[in-house]
Amino acid sequence: MSKAFAMLKEHFTSDGLMGQVWRFLSSGSLNVVISLAIYEIMVLKFSPTVSYVTAWVIGVFTVSVLYPLFVFKNRRLHIDKSLFNVIYYVVYAVVSVYLLNLVISWGVHKGLAPILVLCIVTPATFCFSKFLYRERIERPHGDGS
Repeated sequence: MSKAFAMLKEHFTSDGLMGQVWRFLSSGSLNVVISLAIYEIMVLKFSPTVSYVTAWVIGVFTVSVLYPLFVFKNRRLHIDKSLFNVIYYVVYAVVSVYLLNLVISWGVHKGLAPILVLCIVTPATFCFSKFLYRERIERPHGDGS
């Protein structure tokens, strides 16, 4: 068991692709748990729509911090990239609803359809986030000689 734990720890802390994937999945899972908790607490006093939208917005801002700093280990946050991430998640929501209805129209049970949609959008989100939060290497400018 300790060998498996050591291997998992190595992958999780790695700066390579596997480390990024593990951190992406774990931070995304944590975000889902936090968002659901916010929703469940808020729905006791507010409408489901207000509760859902609030939890969703908090979740988007959470990943806008977790992805660059934790998943991709950037040295600092870039507001412009985080803002672009928020715009991406608005598009993501629209595309997810479209895909959900498309998958259901294919005859997939409505209880299983969100899982299939997640199988499509999760890798796409990882690739987008990896591209968005990559750090560029500053190269010194030549002096022309």
